[in-house]
Amino acid sequence: MFDDFEDDEMDDDLNDDAFDLDGALLKFDLLASDSSVYFSEDEIESLFMHFLFNGEADKQQTIIEHGLYLYPNKVEFLLEKASIFVNNNQYIEALEVLHKAKGYEPYNPEILKQEGEVLTDLNHFDEAEKCFKSALKLAQFTDDFQQVEIYKSYADLMCSKNDLKKAISILETGISKIKECEPLYGQIIHNYLAFGDLNDAEVFFKKRIDEHPYSSLDWMALGKVSEMNKKKTQAKSAFEYALLVDPDSKDAHFHMAGILEEEKDYIQAIEHYSSSFKSTDDHYPNICIARCYLAIDNGELARHHLTISEEFLDFIPEFDYLLGYSFLVDKQPKKALPYFLKSLDNDSEDIAAIKGIMVCYFELNDNEAIRTLYLDYKKQNQVFLIDNWKEFLSIFHASEMNDLFHDMVDFMTDRLDFSQEINNIYDVINYDKQPSGTNKYTIIENLIHNFDETMENVKLFCPTLYHDDKEFKDAVELYKHNQDE
Repeated sequence: MFDDFEDDEMDDDLNDDAFDLDGALLKFDLLASDSSVYFSEDEIESLFMHFLFNGEADKQQTIIEHGLYLYPNKVEFLLEKASIFVNNNQYIEALEVLHKAKGYEPYNPEILKQEGEVLTDLNHFDEAEKCFKSALKLAQFTDDFQQVEIYKSYADLMCSKNDLKKAISILETGISKIKECEPLYGQIIHNYLAFGDLNDAEVFFKKRIDEHPYSSLDWMALGKVSEMNKKKTQAKSAFEYALLVDPDSKDAHFHMAGILEEEKDYIQAIEHYSSSFKSTDDHYPNICIARCYLAIDNGELARHHLTISEEFLDFIPEFDYLLGYSFLVDKQPKKALPYFLKSLDNDSEDIAAIKGIMVCYFELNDNEAIRTLYLDYKKQNQVFLIDNWKEFLSIFHASEMNDLFHDMVDFMTDRLDFSQEINNIYDVINYDKQPSGTNKYTIIENLIHNFDETMENVKLFCPTLYHDDKEFKDAVELYKHNQDE
């Protein structure tokens, strides 16, 4: 499943006034030789966020120190200085800065929250709890976001004390006071996950649903936990109920689409992805829609949705691969190849891109290029080759490059005892070359003894059996059902 794509907020903050930021950066360069350079408060804040976003910790510290030189009583700058100390594990120094800030604004809940977090890191749990309780009292007069963050930090304190029950109770209190607060539900799931108690999380949300049957967020939370527990049927049912309660739930549409995509119900998945856009800046559903169109061999519509989000490709690693695949689906390997190569250039261990490149070479009758690519990895990155040996082997089988196929088998045999795995693969290949009932039943029998491995091998070495054979599909559903039980 895919997480929600929400990394545009900081970008928006930095780009609202790009000209001023550029000017501030030029002035920042002068600081090394002239400490009297003047910055407005907004410029300092923008530079701090810019350096944070770019991982330039030294520059962060420089600009915030200069900000405090210009505006010594600015509490926001003191809080940012304290956060720098925390990131450097300098907790005592952070506390000193926070105490100074508290002297200027003793009723600021953000100061108390950060103080509680630092005290938690120092294992001063009782003092930390006092800070969080005081922060919550003061935050009732502020916006919901600040209250949510305090509840989350307060719950983290209880997790640090190994008191999961109290952490969940604190978050439930927050849910009762802040209506429709999705982040607190997410924090409950996170806390159960951290303790390895996802089964207890299921029980928890089922109990809440009994008490709040018309809460879309409770149904959503149950669906997410069920997904994590690999209970797809229960997850799908929970998302369906979430949509019955709130037909406009973007999150529910997105998760329902993900399940439908896994079930290969691509048309329904596309409909739900299309209803999951949270804003005009939310582009990830377009990538998911494109992926579904590729699954039904519609390269043109896939490209349409990809190009809508083209300006955001730097944030979407799979963009080039999917665009290449869209051309491959349309039998245009020459157009596909540059995109796969670009994807590989970004990540030399992108196995999907490597497979795309080798398929293009095969379609272009350039088997020597396949051979060169394989031998390069065999020489330069054997660990990667071992980790992905089945994917390489499947390409050699599909392209009928028997010498490379057997070289790969020998390469693996010299390093690992994988006789059972290779025998399973040969059973699938035997059916692919001679699709008889006997060979099919051998594969079905393998499902009983080693379901996951057999399914993986069928997808790689005989996809037509996986996609088109009803008898095999029925057997898969039967054994998959037995596994789930």
